Parts: sequence; C-alpha cells; structure tokens
Amino acid sequence: HNVTAILEGDEALNKRYAKIVPTLKLMEKLNTILEAKRKARGEINFEIPEAKIILNPQTLEVESLTERPRTVSERLIESFMLMANEVVAEHFNKLKVPFVYRIHEAPDVDKIDQFNEYVSALGYRLQSKGEKLEPIDIQNFMAKLPDDDMKEIINSVLLRSMQKAKYSSNCLGHFGLAAPYYCHFTSPIRRYPDLTIHRIIKYYLHNTLKQKEKQLKQFVVTASNQSSERELLAQRAERDVDDYFKCRYMRDKVNQVFDATIDSVTNFGFFVKLENTVEGLVGITTLDGTGYEFNEKSLVLSNGINKYKLGDKVKVKLASVSLEERKIDFVLVNETK
Repeated sequence: HNVTAILEGDEALNKRYAKIVPTLKLMEKLNTILEAKRKARGEINFEIPEAKIILNPQTLEVESLTERPRTVSERLIESFMLMANEVVAEHFNKLKVPFVYRIHEAPDVDKIDQFNEYVSALGYRLQSKGEKLEPIDIQNFMAKLPDDDMKEIINSVLLRSMQKAKYSSNCLGHFGLAAPYYCHFTSPIRRYPDLTIHRIIKYYLHNTLKQKEKQLKQFVVTASNQSSERELLAQRAERDVDDYFKCRYMRDKVNQVFDATIDSVTNFGFFVKLENTVEGLVGITTLDGTGYEFNEKSLVLSNGINKYKLGDKVKVKLASVSLEERKIDFVLVNETK
C-alpha cells in the first residue's frame, strides 16, 4: 500500500522513506521496460477481476466486499518474479538437468472454433496471422475489444477456451506468457515445485547433481504430476472459501434488488455477477414463460419471446443464500413465481 502511495506521489511517505524512494522509482522504470518487452513478444493479460474480502478481526464477519484493484506495487513484484522464473528455467534447461517446469500449452483448435462461433455473432473473430495461433494473435484480438463490460465477458469466455497451466518435467514453454522457458522458483515457502527447484539448484551448486541425476529424473516427473493435482485442489479450496464468505456477506440481504450482468449462460438458467463480484444463479424455472432452449454455440437462452445472453444488464432480487452449499440464487425483478 505504501509503495503504491509513494510512486503515486504521496509527499509525506516520500519524505518518510526518502532513502529507498530512488530504488523504488528505478524499480518502476524497470517494470515499465519489462512489461513492454512481455507485451511485444505477445503476453496475454486477461485482467479478470478478483474479490477483495475484508473480515472483522474479532467476529470474522465480512465487513466489505469489493473488486480488488491491481496496484503498481503488485505489478512491480510480479514483473521481477516473472523474470526470475524465466531466467532460472532457461539456465537449467540449457544445463540439461532434471527440472520442474511451469508449462501452458497452446489452446485446443476445437475450443477456439467454439469461441469463434460465439464471438462471430458479436462481430468479432480470433484468427492467426500464420499457420497456427500464437499468443500475439490473442493479444491483438483483445486489444480490438471495446473497453466496457462486454470486454470482461469475452475475456472470460476466451480464458475458458485456454488450456490450464500445469507442472511438467518437459520444457514446453508458457503460451500465456509467450515465454519459451518458465518455472515457479520464487516461492519455496508456500509451493512445492519451487522447493524442488531450490533443492536441484543446491545440488548443482554443491556439485552433487551428477550423482543424484538418475533418481531426480523420476522424481521431477512424480513431483510435477502431484503438484499439478494438488494445485487444482488448492484452487478449489480457495474458491470454496471465497464463495463461503460471499454467502456470509449476502445472507442478510435477501429480497434486496441489485444491478447485475449475465456472465454465464447454461441449459438450466444463467449466472449473474454483481459489481461487488458476487455471482449467483437465475434458475430457468423462475423465468417468465416456458419452452426455453439453450444455444450452445451462441450461448443464448431463449423461448422466442424472452432472450438472455452474455453481457445483458438485468435487475435481480436476492432469493436465497445457502452457506452449506455456498450457493446464491437470484430471480429477475418482476419475474418471480
């Protein structure tokens, strides 16, 4: 927080931390250079908003729930971490030693075809300049999108069309970062792949790598597979905790009306998102009329009279909140049954 304020010109903090201000400003300049380099090579930045949940330290009740801003200080840290991860991955790849890489493969062609079927109805098309889709093609496509709520929706659908990043003993590059070499090296206190890499580096520095190479070859395969599996479990746990606290925040707001945006459409209704990042379901059985059909290609739910699609602005009333299931249900205003 203080770093961001210093770089934004807070006079009191600039005086208080005068000794480190030049270093911070140099870091800011370096970050600008690194961001420009990553952008030039094709890095994809989806900018999907995250929730900022503030709890009361005594009661653990949710005091506030907002969209978390991405500060300049976060971007500084991220840039230097990315660079460190790339340099370490490249160095040890060239040494040809067993290693744990962070990989992100190119998207499946069928998934991109499905995405194009959806965005073509909006007047867009994601296409490659060469024989195959490159990260820069996606970056260029995203740059053409209007800077409004629809951009966030399209980015979200596009993100779901991507492969998931994972760990591997093979260096296959990172599509999203447009990086030929990448690993997770910077957080050994909280991530097992990073700890594994630190051990490999220590073996190398102490000249014991050769004698351990045979067992390491099998170990990095096992470590990569297990780390990928546990990461998915950890992400699910994070989502569950976020959803739980969002339900805690909303449970005393039943029957209140909110402005929302449709951000996912299914054959059983559609999900809406509030400005505070809370999401919930408007079930198909609560909608006016019958005979609704879901078009999987255009992601539209319609019965010929009423039509609901991604990005639509709607007014919803909070119908119910389930802490046990971590689920929130809304109904459209004037469409209650």
